[in-house]
Amino acid sequence: MQTGEAAFDCIYGEGLFEYLRKNEPASAIFNAHMRAMTEAEAHGIVAAYDFSESQLIADIGGGTGALLFAILKSQPEVRGILFDDAPVVAEARARFAHLETGRRCSFVPGSFFLSLPTGTNLYLLKDILHDWNDRQAIDLLHKLRVAMPSGSKLLVIERLIVPDNQPSASKALDIAMLVLTGGKERTKEQYRELLASAGFTRRRIVDASLGISLIEAIPS
Repeated sequence: MQTGEAAFDCIYGEGLFEYLRKNEPASAIFNAHMRAMTEAEAHGIVAAYDFSESQLIADIGGGTGALLFAILKSQPEVRGILFDDAPVVAEARARFAHLETGRRCSFVPGSFFLSLPTGTNLYLLKDILHDWNDRQAIDLLHKLRVAMPSGSKLLVIERLIVPDNQPSASKALDIAMLVLTGGKERTKEQYRELLASAGFTRRRIVDASLGISLIEAIPS
């Protein structure tokens, strides 16, 4: 609290994601947790948003593919790109490549701070921006803005901090992100400002189940 630094970095001498890349057992637990959480949330996300308008969807930092493949299963004409670290993408390929949905997906390894897929109609960022402080989040959004073709859309999927003083999962998660990554949850106004700083216009916010919000934005 005094320094603003992530406690994880102070204890382990490196960031959470650097640690996971070097520690296979911990990475397996983390990936399993993220997959289980996203599987529980995917039905509400798919029900809340019309993905049929997008011919090609890129899930940036999409983990082992739980959300993307739920979308592809619901939209037989849509194709996908799953983009994440190489070991995570390899796990997703082993899980889905033999399925019909897997044949409509490209498995692309990479780091979103270095390069991003181009030419996609819709980009997904689920539980990504809350991992990072404002400067890092804007850096990522800037890179995404450059990669996005004209007419494409961005869908940020996060839990919003509500303005009142009532308990909420987003406020508990806000503390967890401070400890683990130095990131944070944000209000809808903070997301509007964050997106605007990177050249996006927030179009609308769609509420899904389990306290999840879908923030749709387009390049300004």
